[in-house]
Amino acid sequence: MIQAGTLYSQHTAEPSLHTDTLPPYRDYHVLVAPNHDIYNASINTRTGGKLLHDAFTRGIGPQIGNTTVRNITEGVWSFATIFSAMLWSHEFGHMLRARQVGGRFYIERYSFPVIHGRMELPANHSLQDNALSITGGFEANYLTVRDIQLDLYRYNSLYNDELSLAFAHRLLYPIYFSLIAPVDPALPETWTNTMGDPVHWIKPIWQRAGKDVLMADGTVNAELVRFYKQSALASVLWNLADLNVYREAGALFGNTLEGKKARYLFGNSSNGWGYGTHFNTSVLGAELNLVNYLRFNDKLYTTSLRYGFPFENYGIGLGAYHLLNTTRYNMDLNLDVWSQAYYGKGFALSSNLYYNLHKPLDLVLQAGYKTEGYVLGRMIDRGFIGHIGMRFVMGR
Repeated sequence: MIQAGTLYSQHTAEPSLHTDTLPPYRDYHVLVAPNHDIYNASINTRTGGKLLHDAFTRGIGPQIGNTTVRNITEGVWSFATIFSAMLWSHEFGHMLRARQVGGRFYIERYSFPVIHGRMELPANHSLQDNALSITGGFEANYLTVRDIQLDLYRYNSLYNDELSLAFAHRLLYPIYFSLIAPVDPALPETWTNTMGDPVHWIKPIWQRAGKDVLMADGTVNAELVRFYKQSALASVLWNLADLNVYREAGALFGNTLEGKKARYLFGNSSNGWGYGTHFNTSVLGAELNLVNYLRFNDKLYTTSLRYGFPFENYGIGLGAYHLLNTTRYNMDLNLDVWSQAYYGKGFALSSNLYYNLHKPLDLVLQAGYKTEGYVLGRMIDRGFIGHIGMRFVMGR
């Protein structure tokens, strides 16, 4: 059993970057972001899941003497925790995006495996508002996937429950269109009854471009059918193209007090290169993201490439981490630039500052600015972006 809590330096705001001999990284991070930023849903529910998981594996579980009972209980607890963290972040994503456009999202009832909600948008809401409110759920899921993978490469290892959570978040869209709300996109009633989040998301995006859903003869637009099927296929194949997804799946069966290290195709955690992929739903259609993780002199740098369809959505992102790593401060820098339908060319620049208040406790500040355009989890409008929060790093 790994006894986390003894190996991180107590003299630095961040754990040492030479992490090959350290236990997996663990923090509990809560934040408040203005403008109904999806980070509120992603980070806070992720932390809630970690707290619930650790309550059993580090508290309740060891007190159960019968090994069989303990293992069964742990399996049930782990499944419930991961499933809840995935599902609630999805619903909070809907809620935040609905509020962003002046609407409300109500949770009416829960029947396994889904939560039934009701969206109320202003009478003058736009097709963009409609699409944004629906995509908020899946955005929260894929934002979590992205950030867990970033932390894996940033700190070189994470516990199995976090990797399992990333895998669960990846599965929600494929499960939704194939099991929760399966439809035939070639049937006209699919688009008139608008069943399920995938249809609710795709229809306003298509209409916003001035394209017909139903043709003059009453059949469904063949291009729309193709887009629906291509999005569904991409949500599966693009995730399968990521070698990390298989390790995330393997983490489901791993020891809960152990973890996995970041995988580099070339080099190692001091100087090396690895990559990751994730799918996303956006107000411009489906997105395919490819992220390169480059380690150089123990510092992490990222480049991300984004391609969206069926409407123009190209982007590139740059990230630099641990630029300032002193006894009190640590700083990251991120830049995104894009060319998009409706919004044109734009950028988002932000910096994260971690200030060590006392040993394991950090004050977290993010500040930045973005122009009009779509970036995963952010507001559409131009303006200042950022958040404030606290972070507790286990074992520091």
